[in-house]
Formats: sequence, C-alpha cells, structure tokens
Amino acid sequence: MERFRVLQPHLEIGVPLTAVADASGYPIRTLRRWLSRYRDGCLAGLVRRGSFDAGDRKLHADLAQQIEALAVQKPRLSAASFQRCIAEVAKSEGHPAPSYATVRRVIDALDPAQMYVPAAVRK
Repeated sequence: MERFRVLQPHLEIGVPLTAVADASGYPIRTLRRWLSRYRDGCLAGLVRRGSFDAGDRKLHADLAQQIEALAVQKPRLSAASFQRCIAEVAKSEGHPAPSYATVRRVIDALDPAQMYVPAAVRK
C-alpha cells in the first residue's frame, strides 16, 4: 500500500512529517490527512475512498436526444446556449438539469458528419 509506505518512516522511526513530505513529493497537508486517517482506522483508513455519488448522475435519454437535435440545427448554438435550453426542458419534464460539461460531452460525442447535414436531408 503506497500511502502506508510513504508514512512508514514517520510512524516507525519518527522522521518528521515535513521531511517525509520533502522526500516523497507529497504535500504536507496530504500526509497529515493520511496520518489522521491511519490513526482513526489503521490500514483500512488509508484505503482510497470512492465517490459517494458515483454513478448516480445519469442523463435522461430524452434529454440526450434533444441535445443532439439542437446540435445539428443551423445556426449552431454555443454549448452554453445548449445547456440553458436543455435545463429549461429538463425542468419542465421533471428531470434534473444536466451540467455544462455533460452537455458538452454529448455534443463532442456526435459524429462530425452529423453536424453539417442539411435540414432537408435530416427529415
């Protein structure tokens, strides 16, 4: 375990934490946080914690389709404009509003050829 290996000189020999920070390249604040977690929970306290909301934020399929539909329209809106439009739609449909980054990811995932298809061909 990397975190314990870094803290080991301090824990076993008594090397000052500032010297451990200098030798390891980790910030002293990080080492203090690790040390506190080690004292609270031993090795289990040093295990990296997962995100509490990992996987909870999903973009509703209807919203993704609406973002894609807006992305192929002419004139093309900015991603911020997309996000504002989709946030209003999401609110009216009872869905959480997607973030700017989520909207940007949907737009960036589109095939570039789709972005320039004439309106007459899309229908």
